[in-house]
Amino acid sequence: IIMCSSFFWVISLIIVYTASQFCSGSISSLSYVNGHKLCRCQIDFSGTKSITDSAQFSQLSCDCRDAPYLDYFSGIKNNPHASDFHRSIAKAVEDLYRDLIRSRFPKIVSHNNYNALLHPISFSIPEELIVQSIPSKEKTLCRAIPGNLSTYFKDELTYRKDLEGSLFALTIKKSGWDCFRHLEILSAGCLPLFRDILKCPKSAIACHPKAVYKLLLEFPGLRLEDLSQDWTVLDRQLYLAVGEALLQFTRNVLSCKAMARYMLETMERYQGFFSSGLQTEQNQHVLQSFLRRVHHVNYSTANSGDSFVFANATTTKISSHKGRPFQQTLAKKVLYLTHQNPDLDSGDYQSDMTLIGMIQLLGQHAVTEFPLHRAVHKTLGEFALADAQRLKQTLYGKGFSWALTLTERSLFNDSESDTFHSTSQPADDRHPVYHAVKQNILDKVYDYIVIGSGHRTGSDNVFHFWNEICKSYAPQQVAVIDGDDYPFRKDVFLSRWLPCVGHVFSREGPAH
Repeated sequence: IIMCSSFFWVISLIIVYTASQFCSGSISSLSYVNGHKLCRCQIDFSGTKSITDSAQFSQLSCDCRDAPYLDYFSGIKNNPHASDFHRSIAKAVEDLYRDLIRSRFPKIVSHNNYNALLHPISFSIPEELIVQSIPSKEKTLCRAIPGNLSTYFKDELTYRKDLEGSLFALTIKKSGWDCFRHLEILSAGCLPLFRDILKCPKSAIACHPKAVYKLLLEFPGLRLEDLSQDWTVLDRQLYLAVGEALLQFTRNVLSCKAMARYMLETMERYQGFFSSGLQTEQNQHVLQSFLRRVHHVNYSTANSGDSFVFANATTTKISSHKGRPFQQTLAKKVLYLTHQNPDLDSGDYQSDMTLIGMIQLLGQHAVTEFPLHRAVHKTLGEFALADAQRLKQTLYGKGFSWALTLTERSLFNDSESDTFHSTSQPADDRHPVYHAVKQNILDKVYDYIVIGSGHRTGSDNVFHFWNEICKSYAPQQVAVIDGDDYPFRKDVFLSRWLPCVGHVFSREGPAH
């Protein structure tokens, strides 16, 4: 199963290529998930030489049906005896992807007469940690209570098992609204009780199903005062339907690979903003008019239910347009840069999770990371479980659910045949990897450059290649991630990165 997010705004796809062998003249089936839809397509590859040769497709027929949980919620809407709660949560589930489209509408941010596009981003979780279905339940609440260290787990597997066996798990705002615990709960097939969600600003955790979170606090039989559930009135069918909808949403939107695809497709989708000269346009009516047009196109595409992605090395997207397929290819080479700082060696959720997604989406050889994120790569030194666990204990959050996710080190492209650690090596032209990356920037080898630690400040944070990036790349090819726990600090942030950066992906979003 391959995980992805779909056409820019939205709806990710999970693709399973079911042909036993691809060959010229074969008819194969393809299954995928598009939002609430479960689809199966019959494709005639007659005359094709490769799976990416879409020009030779002679037939493409797809049968798309609502996921079973959506049938359940549709029945609630048509039931005159359904409770107000059931009707409200049915609507919230049906609107999951519409709400996502609206929440991902970009904002225009300006500094010194230069514009950039501000997009939301969130923590994400490796797709292999997302359970396939709702596990059987044995108790009401997960043991771990945020802030109460005595309830925390020392072992990751025991923690995940406890989550999977619980109906609910408590989560809260910590330093920022976007907390990795939200994803640990969702990925385990457990429902989150987000106690302060009613205070959450509109721009925070914009990629999450906040409307559903709010309603879960009113789940039938749940008593928030002592966090107990009356199992005698527990609506098991409702619980399973909500849980399956959130599991599918987690795969489609909140997995590492889905978040990476959303980010790259966003950069691709808004090329016209910069090629049309809008980076220096000051007329807000002109700017907003452009964004609304692009938003409308993406909204229509997202709800068409006829787009899908092939899971190949170049992640070619093929869509049906007036009965004729066409293809759009994601970036083939991405440079993923972070600051050189010893703190990053122990882990940075936003930076590391996005990197994991990029590599899982595009492949090891397509993503150059500099410096190397040691904590996400499992080496021979962690072949033994005891050694892996020993290393994880030294990492942020004990490395739960993110550390050592990649089974081998990311390999550099072409002449970048070595690795560069963030603390142990000098960062100058004397190092062959440093020189290779620098030269590749000047030669415009990369399709996109992503700066994964844009929020890092202070003299101990060293960022390399800035002059080369500004000289060689257009703003629309460069994105910076603001993974800070605090609301987006526009002037401070943009003064550092504009005009060389065109896209800002902010975790907490603007303050208002």
